[in-house]
Amino acid sequence: MKYIFKLFVFFLVFVASGGLLAKSYYSEYRVFTSGVTIGELFWELDIDEKKYFTEIKLKDRGFLSSLFSFDGHYVSNGHVYEGVFFPIEYSQKWETNKKKRNIQIKFKK
Repeated sequence: MKYIFKLFVFFLVFVASGGLLAKSYYSEYRVFTSGVTIGELFWELDIDEKKYFTEIKLKDRGFLSSLFSFDGHYVSNGHVYEGVFFPIEYSQKWETNKKKRNIQIKFKK
């Protein structure tokens, strides 16, 4: 969880530091440990000069998924002002074998 958040923040800071035009990015990653695939991460980012939208989806994969299942969906959107991201909404929904979370956060202007 901490890794995903750090990756998310790093990417937003990295992208925000450059000039902004309407751009879309999409990436897929395999998540593994000790050479064993444990999941996949799908990342989408849409930015223009006034707003942004980003979405991350996580899904368990591999033979370990039968022992530890995980499914996650993270979304954030907001305004871009002078190259800085100002969030309006953030949501996360995730589920494991034992827990479910559905979190919605709205930010004041």
